[in-house]
Amino acid sequence: MGAFFTNIQILSKVADKETFAADLIKYTAVEEAKKYFELTTDKETADKSLLLSFKNKSEWLSIYDETTEDQNLKSLKKLAAKFSRKFKTVALAILVNDSDSFYLGLYENGKLLDALNNFKGDIRFDKSEKEAWAKILKKEYSFSDIIEVWKNKGLFVENFLKEIVSYFGIETSEALTGFNYSMEEDIGNKTLLSFTDRAAAEEENLGPVKLAFYSGTFGITLEEEETKYCSCALVNEGLPSKGLRINLAGAALENKLLKPERVDMCYSMDFYNIIVDATAELKEERSTNNERLFIAELPELIIKKGVAPKYDLSPGKFKKYIEQLSSVCPKSRCLNGKIQFRGVLKKMIMRFTGVNERLFFLTQRRKWSFRPNTK
Repeated sequence: MGAFFTNIQILSKVADKETFAADLIKYTAVEEAKKYFELTTDKETADKSLLLSFKNKSEWLSIYDETTEDQNLKSLKKLAAKFSRKFKTVALAILVNDSDSFYLGLYENGKLLDALNNFKGDIRFDKSEKEAWAKILKKEYSFSDIIEVWKNKGLFVENFLKEIVSYFGIETSEALTGFNYSMEEDIGNKTLLSFTDRAAAEEENLGPVKLAFYSGTFGITLEEEETKYCSCALVNEGLPSKGLRINLAGAALENKLLKPERVDMCYSMDFYNIIVDATAELKEERSTNNERLFIAELPELIIKKGVAPKYDLSPGKFKKYIEQLSSVCPKSRCLNGKIQFRGVLKKMIMRFTGVNERLFFLTQRRKWSFRPNTK
Protein backbone atom coordinates (compact mmCIF):
# COMPACT_ATOMS: atom_id res chain seq x y z
CA MET A 1 0.00 0.00 0.00
CA GLY A 2 1.31 3.45 -0.90
CA ALA A 3 1.59 6.57 1.22
CA PHE A 4 -1.17 9.15 1.68
CA PHE A 5 -0.40 12.50 3.29
CA THR A 6 -0.80 16.28 3.06
CA ASN A 7 1.06 19.22 4.53
CA ILE A 8 1.76 22.92 4.05
CA GLN A 9 5.22 24.46 4.20
CA ILE A 10 5.41 28.18 5.03
CA LEU A 11 8.52 30.24 4.41
CA SER A 12 9.41 32.41 7.39
CA LYS A 13 10.68 35.85 6.49
CA VAL A 14 11.72 36.74 10.02
CA ALA A 15 14.79 35.66 11.93
CA ASP A 16 12.87 34.76 15.10
CA LYS A 17 11.14 31.49 14.15
CA GLU A 18 9.56 31.08 17.59
CA THR A 19 7.79 34.44 17.29
CA PHE A 20 6.62 33.53 13.80
CA ALA A 21 5.29 30.19 15.06
CA ALA A 22 3.51 31.91 17.96
CA ASP A 23 1.87 34.37 15.55
CA LEU A 24 0.75 31.50 13.35
CA ILE A 25 -0.74 29.63 16.32
CA LYS A 26 -2.61 32.75 17.44
CA TYR A 27 -3.94 33.37 13.93
CA THR A 28 -5.09 29.74 13.60
CA ALA A 29 -6.98 29.90 16.89
CA VAL A 30 -8.71 33.15 15.86
CA GLU A 31 -9.71 31.73 12.47
CA GLU A 32 -11.13 28.56 14.01
CA ALA A 33 -13.08 30.62 16.56
CA LYS A 34 -14.81 32.34 13.62
CA LYS A 35 -16.03 28.90 12.56
CA TYR A 36 -17.31 28.21 16.10
CA PHE A 37 -14.36 25.99 17.10
CA GLU A 38 -12.46 26.60 20.33
CA LEU A 39 -9.11 25.33 21.61
CA THR A 40 -9.11 22.34 23.93
CA THR A 41 -6.40 20.46 25.79
CA ASP A 42 -8.32 17.19 25.51
CA LYS A 43 -7.12 15.74 22.20
CA GLU A 44 -9.16 12.56 22.72
CA THR A 45 -12.49 14.38 22.50
CA ALA A 46 -11.37 17.03 20.00
CA ASP A 47 -13.32 17.36 16.77
CA LYS A 48 -10.24 18.27 14.75
CA SER A 49 -6.56 19.03 15.25
CA LEU A 50 -3.44 20.25 13.50
CA LEU A 51 0.28 20.09 14.11
CA LEU A 52 2.88 22.82 13.67
CA SER A 53 6.58 22.12 13.42
CA PHE A 54 9.74 24.05 12.70
CA LYS A 55 13.44 23.35 12.83
CA ASN A 56 15.75 26.15 13.92
CA LYS A 57 18.13 25.55 11.03
CA SER A 58 15.31 25.72 8.47
CA GLU A 59 13.51 28.79 7.16
CA TRP A 60 10.33 26.76 6.69
CA LEU A 61 7.52 26.03 9.15
CA SER A 62 5.36 22.92 8.60
CA ILE A 63 1.60 22.63 9.12
CA TYR A 64 -0.20 19.27 9.23
CA ASP A 65 -3.97 19.77 9.20
CA GLU A 66 -6.15 16.79 10.07
CA THR A 67 -9.03 18.06 7.90
CA THR A 68 -6.98 17.70 4.70
CA GLU A 69 -5.84 14.13 5.37
CA ASP A 70 -8.87 12.83 3.47
CA GLN A 71 -7.01 14.08 0.35
CA ASN A 72 -9.26 17.12 0.14
CA LEU A 73 -7.17 19.11 -2.32
CA LYS A 74 -9.61 22.03 -2.38
CA SER A 75 -9.22 22.55 1.39
CA LEU A 76 -5.46 22.18 1.17
CA LYS A 77 -5.22 24.84 -1.54
CA LYS A 78 -7.46 27.19 0.43
CA LEU A 79 -5.35 26.84 3.58
CA ALA A 80 -2.06 27.41 1.73
CA ALA A 81 -3.47 30.52 0.06
CA LYS A 82 -4.84 31.82 3.37
CA PHE A 83 -1.58 31.42 5.30
CA SER A 84 0.52 32.95 2.52
CA ARG A 85 -1.85 35.92 2.31
CA LYS A 86 -1.98 36.52 6.06
CA PHE A 87 1.80 36.40 6.56
CA LYS A 88 2.69 37.93 3.17
CA THR A 89 4.99 35.07 2.32
CA VAL A 90 5.36 31.91 0.24
CA ALA A 91 3.56 28.67 1.05
CA LEU A 92 3.90 25.24 -0.50
CA ALA A 93 0.94 22.82 -0.49
CA ILE A 94 1.97 19.16 -0.71
CA LEU A 95 -0.31 16.18 -1.36
CA VAL A 96 0.68 12.56 -2.04
CA ASN A 97 -1.90 9.95 -3.02
CA ASP A 98 -0.97 6.27 -2.79
CA SER A 99 2.69 7.06 -3.61
CA ASP A 100 1.52 7.27 -7.21
CA SER A 101 0.32 10.84 -7.71
CA PHE A 102 1.17 14.15 -6.10
CA TYR A 103 0.33 17.85 -6.04
CA LEU A 104 2.79 20.63 -5.31
CA GLY A 105 1.24 24.11 -5.25
CA LEU A 106 3.28 27.29 -4.83
CA TYR A 107 1.42 30.27 -3.31
CA GLU A 108 2.51 33.81 -2.55
CA ASN A 109 0.45 36.49 -0.82
CA GLY A 110 -2.72 34.44 -1.30
CA LYS A 111 -2.25 33.74 -5.01
CA LEU A 112 -1.28 30.52 -6.79
CA LEU A 113 1.96 31.13 -8.68
CA ASP A 114 2.32 27.65 -10.17
CA ALA A 115 1.57 24.00 -9.47
CA LEU A 116 3.16 20.69 -10.40
CA ASN A 117 1.17 17.46 -10.46
CA ASN A 118 0.99 14.18 -12.35
CA PHE A 119 -2.76 13.62 -12.10
CA LYS A 120 -2.90 13.03 -15.86
CA GLY A 121 0.13 10.76 -15.98
CA ASP A 122 2.99 13.20 -16.44
CA ILE A 123 3.98 16.76 -15.52
CA ARG A 124 3.52 19.44 -18.17
CA PHE A 125 6.80 21.21 -17.48
CA ASP A 126 6.33 23.21 -20.68
CA LYS A 127 3.35 24.90 -19.02
CA SER A 128 5.22 25.70 -15.80
CA GLU A 129 6.09 29.17 -14.53
CA LYS A 130 9.83 28.64 -14.09
CA GLU A 131 10.37 32.11 -12.61
CA ALA A 132 7.94 31.32 -9.81
CA TRP A 133 9.97 28.35 -8.59
CA ALA A 134 13.13 30.45 -8.69
CA LYS A 135 11.68 32.31 -5.69
CA ILE A 136 12.30 29.32 -3.42
CA LEU A 137 15.09 27.37 -5.15
CA LYS A 138 18.54 27.57 -3.58
CA LYS A 139 21.06 29.51 -5.61
CA GLU A 140 22.86 26.38 -6.77
CA TYR A 141 19.72 24.90 -8.35
CA SER A 142 17.48 25.78 -11.29
CA PHE A 143 14.14 24.61 -12.66
CA SER A 144 15.93 22.28 -15.06
CA ASP A 145 17.19 20.35 -12.01
CA ILE A 146 13.56 19.69 -11.01
CA ILE A 147 12.84 18.31 -14.49
CA GLU A 148 15.89 16.08 -14.30
CA VAL A 149 14.86 14.65 -10.93
CA TRP A 150 11.41 13.80 -12.30
CA LYS A 151 12.98 11.86 -15.19
CA ASN A 152 14.89 9.71 -12.71
CA LYS A 153 12.34 9.53 -9.89
CA GLY A 154 11.81 5.78 -9.86
CA LEU A 155 8.57 4.08 -8.88
CA PHE A 156 7.31 6.26 -6.01
CA VAL A 157 6.58 10.00 -6.16
CA GLU A 158 8.13 10.40 -2.72
CA ASN A 159 11.54 9.86 -4.37
CA PHE A 160 10.90 12.93 -6.51
CA LEU A 161 9.62 15.06 -3.61
CA LYS A 162 12.43 13.99 -1.29
CA GLU A 163 14.98 15.36 -3.73
CA ILE A 164 13.35 18.60 -4.82
CA VAL A 165 12.22 19.81 -1.37
CA SER A 166 15.89 19.74 -0.39
CA TYR A 167 16.47 22.15 -3.29
CA PHE A 168 14.04 24.51 -1.51
CA GLY A 169 15.78 24.15 1.85
CA ILE A 170 12.94 22.10 3.40
CA GLU A 171 13.74 19.19 5.70
CA THR A 172 12.68 15.99 3.92
CA SER A 173 11.37 14.53 7.19
CA GLU A 174 9.05 17.54 7.48
CA ALA A 175 7.78 17.44 3.89
CA LEU A 176 7.25 13.68 3.51
CA THR A 177 4.68 13.16 6.25
CA GLY A 178 1.21 14.24 7.26
CA PHE A 179 -0.98 14.60 10.33
CA ASN A 180 -1.93 10.93 10.60
CA TYR A 181 1.62 9.62 10.22
CA SER A 182 2.91 12.18 12.73
CA MET A 183 0.31 11.19 15.32
CA GLU A 184 1.23 7.52 14.99
CA GLU A 185 4.72 8.40 16.19
CA ASP A 186 6.13 10.61 18.92
CA ILE A 187 5.27 14.13 17.79
CA GLY A 188 8.41 15.39 19.51
CA ASN A 189 8.76 19.15 19.32
CA LYS A 190 5.68 19.58 17.12
CA THR A 191 2.90 21.75 18.59
CA LEU A 192 -0.54 20.12 18.67
CA LEU A 193 -3.62 22.36 18.43
CA SER A 194 -6.94 20.63 19.08
CA PHE A 195 -10.39 22.15 18.68
CA THR A 196 -13.92 21.30 19.76
CA ASP A 197 -17.00 22.15 17.72
CA ARG A 198 -19.07 24.41 19.95
CA ALA A 199 -22.03 24.20 17.59
CA ALA A 200 -22.09 20.43 17.98
CA ALA A 201 -21.64 20.69 21.74
CA GLU A 202 -24.66 22.99 21.97
CA GLU A 203 -26.74 20.87 19.60
CA GLU A 204 -29.17 19.77 22.28
CA ASN A 205 -29.77 23.38 23.26
CA LEU A 206 -30.42 24.73 19.78
CA GLY A 207 -33.63 26.69 19.98
CA PRO A 208 -35.62 28.41 17.27
CA VAL A 209 -33.44 30.49 14.99
CA LYS A 210 -34.94 33.78 13.88
CA LEU A 211 -33.25 35.52 10.96
CA ALA A 212 -34.21 39.16 10.65
CA PHE A 213 -33.59 41.08 7.44
CA TYR A 214 -32.05 44.50 8.13
CA SER A 215 -30.72 45.81 4.85
CA GLY A 216 -30.08 45.09 1.19
CA THR A 217 -29.67 46.41 -2.35
CA PHE A 218 -32.74 48.50 -3.07
CA GLY A 219 -32.53 48.74 -6.86
CA ILE A 220 -30.39 47.58 -9.78
CA THR A 221 -30.62 47.66 -13.57
CA LEU A 222 -29.81 44.37 -15.25
CA GLU A 223 -28.95 44.13 -18.95
CA GLU A 224 -29.24 40.97 -21.04
CA GLU A 225 -26.48 38.47 -20.08
CA GLU A 226 -25.19 40.94 -17.50
CA THR A 227 -24.46 39.65 -14.00
CA LYS A 228 -24.93 41.67 -10.84
CA TYR A 229 -25.14 40.98 -7.14
CA CYS A 230 -28.01 41.78 -4.83
CA SER A 231 -26.79 42.12 -1.26
CA CYS A 232 -28.49 41.75 2.08
CA ALA A 233 -27.69 41.79 5.79
CA LEU A 234 -29.29 39.36 8.21
CA VAL A 235 -29.12 39.16 11.99
CA ASN A 236 -30.01 36.08 13.99
CA GLU A 237 -32.26 37.08 16.86
CA GLY A 238 -32.39 33.56 18.29
CA LEU A 239 -30.02 30.82 19.48
CA PRO A 240 -27.15 29.41 17.41
CA SER A 241 -27.48 26.76 14.73
CA LYS A 242 -25.60 25.34 11.79
CA GLY A 243 -26.54 25.28 8.11
CA LEU A 244 -28.57 27.56 5.87
CA ARG A 245 -30.93 26.83 2.99
CA ILE A 246 -31.80 29.62 0.57
CA ASN A 247 -34.87 29.40 -1.69
CA LEU A 248 -35.77 31.70 -4.55
CA ALA A 249 -39.10 31.36 -6.34
CA GLY A 250 -41.88 33.24 -8.09
CA ALA A 251 -43.11 34.74 -11.36
CA ALA A 252 -39.84 36.44 -12.31
CA LEU A 253 -38.11 33.07 -12.26
CA GLU A 254 -41.10 31.12 -13.56
CA ASN A 255 -41.22 33.37 -16.63
CA LYS A 256 -37.42 33.17 -17.06
CA LEU A 257 -36.92 36.91 -16.75
CA LEU A 258 -33.68 36.44 -14.83
CA LYS A 259 -31.57 33.59 -13.48
CA PRO A 260 -29.98 33.39 -10.02
CA GLU A 261 -26.57 31.72 -10.22
CA ARG A 262 -24.71 31.69 -6.91
CA VAL A 263 -24.83 32.91 -3.34
CA ASP A 264 -22.00 34.06 -1.05
CA MET A 265 -22.46 34.41 2.70
CA CYS A 266 -20.07 35.73 5.32
CA TYR A 267 -19.59 37.36 8.69
CA SER A 268 -17.80 40.65 8.14
CA MET A 269 -17.32 43.83 10.14
CA ASP A 270 -17.57 45.93 6.99
CA PHE A 271 -21.03 45.62 5.43
CA TYR A 272 -19.67 46.70 2.04
CA ASN A 273 -16.58 44.48 2.00
CA ILE A 274 -17.73 40.88 1.66
CA ILE A 275 -15.09 38.25 2.45
CA VAL A 276 -16.71 34.93 1.60
CA ASP A 277 -17.06 32.29 4.34
CA ALA A 278 -19.46 30.02 2.46
CA THR A 279 -20.58 29.86 -1.15
CA ALA A 280 -22.88 27.66 -3.21
CA GLU A 281 -24.35 27.44 -6.68
CA LEU A 282 -28.12 27.90 -6.92
CA LYS A 283 -29.64 24.75 -8.43
CA GLU A 284 -32.96 24.66 -10.24
CA GLU A 285 -35.68 22.35 -8.94
CA ARG A 286 -39.48 22.02 -9.04
CA SER A 287 -41.71 22.31 -5.99
CA THR A 288 -44.53 19.90 -5.19
CA ASN A 289 -46.93 22.24 -7.01
CA ASN A 290 -44.53 22.39 -9.98
CA GLU A 291 -43.26 25.89 -9.18
CA ARG A 292 -39.79 26.74 -10.49
CA LEU A 293 -37.33 27.00 -7.57
CA PHE A 294 -33.67 27.89 -7.17
CA ILE A 295 -32.10 26.41 -4.04
CA ALA A 296 -28.70 26.79 -2.38
CA GLU A 297 -27.52 24.67 0.55
CA LEU A 298 -24.82 25.90 2.94
CA PRO A 299 -24.68 23.02 5.46
CA GLU A 300 -21.45 24.13 7.18
CA LEU A 301 -22.36 27.78 7.70
CA ILE A 302 -22.52 28.59 11.39
CA ILE A 303 -25.47 30.74 12.43
CA LYS A 304 -24.18 32.34 15.58
CA LYS A 305 -26.09 33.31 18.67
CA GLY A 306 -27.82 36.54 17.85
CA VAL A 307 -28.81 39.91 19.11
CA ALA A 308 -32.00 41.89 18.58
CA PRO A 309 -31.03 45.51 17.88
CA LYS A 310 -33.75 48.03 17.08
CA TYR A 311 -33.28 50.76 14.50
CA ASP A 312 -35.00 53.89 13.32
CA LEU A 313 -35.56 53.21 9.61
CA SER A 314 -37.41 56.43 8.89
CA PRO A 315 -36.44 58.36 5.71
CA GLY A 316 -33.02 59.99 5.92
CA LYS A 317 -31.82 57.69 8.69
CA PHE A 318 -30.32 54.94 6.50
CA LYS A 319 -26.68 56.06 6.92
CA LYS A 320 -27.10 56.25 10.67
CA TYR A 321 -28.73 52.83 10.61
CA ILE A 322 -25.76 51.25 8.77
CA GLU A 323 -23.37 52.73 11.32
CA GLN A 324 -25.46 51.24 14.13
CA LEU A 325 -25.58 47.88 12.37
CA SER A 326 -21.78 47.75 12.12
CA SER A 327 -21.29 48.69 15.77
CA VAL A 328 -24.02 46.56 17.37
CA CYS A 329 -23.54 43.61 14.98
CA PRO A 330 -19.79 43.28 14.42
CA LYS A 331 -18.19 40.52 12.35
CA SER A 332 -19.23 37.89 14.88
CA ARG A 333 -22.93 38.71 14.47
CA CYS A 334 -23.97 40.31 11.16
CA LEU A 335 -24.52 37.71 8.42
CA ASN A 336 -24.01 39.32 5.02
CA GLY A 337 -25.08 37.75 1.76
CA LYS A 338 -24.76 38.35 -1.97
CA ILE A 339 -26.85 36.62 -4.63
CA GLN A 340 -25.66 36.81 -8.21
CA PHE A 341 -28.28 37.21 -10.93
CA ARG A 342 -27.91 37.01 -14.68
CA GLY A 343 -30.23 39.02 -16.93
CA VAL A 344 -32.27 37.08 -19.48
CA LEU A 345 -34.35 39.89 -20.99
CA LYS A 346 -32.77 42.70 -22.98
CA LYS A 347 -33.19 45.04 -20.03
CA MET A 348 -34.86 44.64 -16.66
CA ILE A 349 -35.07 46.98 -13.70
CA MET A 350 -35.39 45.19 -10.38
CA ARG A 351 -36.47 46.84 -7.16
CA PHE A 352 -37.14 45.16 -3.87
CA THR A 353 -37.59 45.99 -0.25
CA GLY A 354 -37.43 44.10 3.02
CA VAL A 355 -40.44 43.48 5.22
CA ASN A 356 -39.49 41.68 8.44
CA GLU A 357 -37.90 38.42 7.26
CA ARG A 358 -39.08 38.61 3.63
CA LEU A 359 -37.75 40.21 0.47
CA PHE A 360 -40.06 41.17 -2.36
CA PHE A 361 -39.24 42.28 -5.87
CA LEU A 362 -41.72 45.09 -6.36
CA THR A 363 -41.85 44.79 -10.15
CA GLN A 364 -42.34 41.03 -10.21
CA ARG A 365 -43.52 40.32 -6.68
CA ARG A 366 -40.63 37.95 -5.97
CA LYS A 367 -39.74 36.48 -2.61
CA TRP A 368 -36.45 35.24 -1.19
CA SER A 369 -36.55 32.77 1.66
CA PHE A 370 -33.73 32.25 4.15
CA ARG A 371 -34.29 29.22 6.32
CA PRO A 372 -31.83 27.96 8.94
CA ASN A 373 -31.40 24.22 9.31
CA THR A 374 -32.40 23.30 12.85
CA LYS A 375 -32.04 19.95 14.53
